[in-house]
Amino acid sequence: MSGRAVVRILGIVVTIASIAFLLSRLASNVSDLPPIEWRPAAVLALVAAIAAVVLIEVIHSFGWRTLVRAIRPDFTWRTSFSICGRSQIGKYLPGNIFHYAQRVTLAAEQGIESKLAIASVTIDSVLVLAAGCLVAVPGLLTVGVEHLPLVLSRSLLALGLAAAAALVAIGILWRRRTLRDFIDRALPLLAPGRLVLVLAIAVVPFLIAGVSVQLVLDGFWPGQSPLGWLDYTWGFALAFVVGFVTPGSPGGIGVRDAVLFALYQQQLGPALAASLSLATRVVYILGDLATFCVASLVRRTE
Repeated sequence: MSGRAVVRILGIVVTIASIAFLLSRLASNVSDLPPIEWRPAAVLALVAAIAAVVLIEVIHSFGWRTLVRAIRPDFTWRTSFSICGRSQIGKYLPGNIFHYAQRVTLAAEQGIESKLAIASVTIDSVLVLAAGCLVAVPGLLTVGVEHLPLVLSRSLLALGLAAAAALVAIGILWRRRTLRDFIDRALPLLAPGRLVLVLAIAVVPFLIAGVSVQLVLDGFWPGQSPLGWLDYTWGFALAFVVGFVTPGSPGGIGVRDAVLFALYQQQLGPALAASLSLATRVVYILGDLATFCVASLVRRTE
């Protein structure tokens, strides 16, 4: 069995274990779950949280457009959003890679060479991961560093696997004449100024994600949390990073939810923390579906 297959199997095992952990915690506190009162304020909070998820992809698409313009100056935001938004739904398929493959395929339909599309998606993903770490680490340092090794180890694992794959690919292609030509054409993607700009843009969605989490909590269970927006912002960023780099975890399902629960169970209590993690997952699934629909409409009006 190859090392890649082992890593993927381990990722699936971690995902299943995380889901089991979350459900077991939820089952042990089911009698204490706070009821959801479907008041007008709760409905408005739900709609606003779903809209925030769509806005997150809007901003992410702007960042990817900024990156791709290094090799395709006429690449528009509308095209970028239609590609990112329509491929977003693929992240829920097992393997956690199909939305990347779909984005590359849709980019190729717009005339972007597949190799350059893969390069841009890879760089974009690394920058999103880096942005998540930047947002998460300051929060960890203010409340304690017990979770910091988890973030660093998983991030280093993901970057190490990516670097190893890149080295193998370069080694295979080293003697090909087309390699130098490809590097020359892809090099503009690595312009420092452009990378810094895209990284700064990638930070903004995490700030909005903190708002979406707070909307869920304050809308469904008002007055029951002592935490503020910044607490949810760095906490969601940490949960996102861990779910992002776990192989085989589609959309971070299970892993991200378990991390959210572990982070907030002391401040919110087990019942409310479990409710929040599950409600946030539902909101993001609905938000991704809404993003897909909006991106499809944008594609039709191009």
